[in-house]
Amino acid sequence: MSTRQGPGIRISIDRGGTFTDCIGIVPVPTSKEYPTGRREIVIKLLSDDPQNYPDAPREGIRRILEIATGKPHPRNKPVDTSLIANDGADIIKGISGEYVKVLQKPADAYLTPCIRKYIDGFVSGFDENMEKNTRLEFMQSDGGLVPVNKFSGFKAILSGPAGGVVGYASTSFSENERDPVIGFDMGDVSRFDGLYEHVFETTTAGITIQAPQLDINT
Repeated sequence: MSTRQGPGIRISIDRGGTFTDCIGIVPVPTSKEYPTGRREIVIKLLSDDPQNYPDAPREGIRRILEIATGKPHPRNKPVDTSLIANDGADIIKGISGEYVKVLQKPADAYLTPCIRKYIDGFVSGFDENMEKNTRLEFMQSDGGLVPVNKFSGFKAILSGPAGGVVGYASTSFSENERDPVIGFDMGDVSRFDGLYEHVFETTTAGITIQAPQLDINT
């Protein structure tokens, strides 16, 4: 999940089964402490902690805004999105075009309502500008980001592993040395040698999906 804007705070979130990791990139004046002109705020939360907050990504955003502004953002009020980013370059562009065929329908019919229910609950905790003026995107299985209104079940099946591949490819692979790197995640192992490899048909848990995806076996 990613939200961003030009001069605003750029926030990216990885919601896992156990933990939710949030990073906020805050534009600040260049100084000895912040030579790149940006301050990084990292928050790690339990993905499910209903006694303390209803939604981990939303709570992470709230805490980042509190730290960045030095002002309280009460948990019982809609999160102010005026400081959150809404434009900027993508980490990676996914393959364009959709290959939605009959084989997608069972997966989409099962997963999309669950995803939509979660997104509606997530957005409900923010002010009215969240969907109007804030760029809200989700990682999809092909390694690209997609606007929230176009995110659907069959695009999300391998979005977690795909996000891991894009993450370590963007931070650990050297274009100069070009040595392949291997990434380890809970249950996933992948290798990146400078190119994202895509497939257009996979079978996961007995369901065949015809859509652009990173070539991941999990």
